[in-house]
Amino acid sequence: MDLRALFGEKYKVVLEFRGADPADLNSYIMPAAGGHYYVPGDGMMGAATDRRGPIAKRLLALPCIKGATIADDGVNAQFRVEDFPLVAKVMKPRIRRKLSPEHRAKLLAAGAKHRFSRGSKLAGASAKPHETVPVAV
Repeated sequence: MDLRALFGEKYKVVLEFRGADPADLNSYIMPAAGGHYYVPGDGMMGAATDRRGPIAKRLLALPCIKGATIADDGVNAQFRVEDFPLVAKVMKPRIRRKLSPEHRAKLLAAGAKHRFSRGSKLAGASAKPHETVPVAV
């Protein structure tokens, strides 16, 4: 299951760790308040909390949770993809940031005066090579 295809338009989806294979669909997670979502496989999703507390208790109380592992550092719970909206009310996924067209135009205009042009001497397009000067010995 591809988290980017299902939720990537609205929510933030990232690689689980640096160096993870981007082609491996199971290496993506969706950060959330108090933990993250992941894909264990077979049409199921998983929610992992960072600690045991009120979010973990509310997550375990949901009727859609099919299986859970409770540990000292948090809870891992599995649920069907169809139940994601219910679980998302408890563990709120991070919203993907998007620039409005107006804000994008404003940022481009602000940065335009600091960019190199194609024919800039500083960019090296017409810079002269270093001259060698003979030295008397």
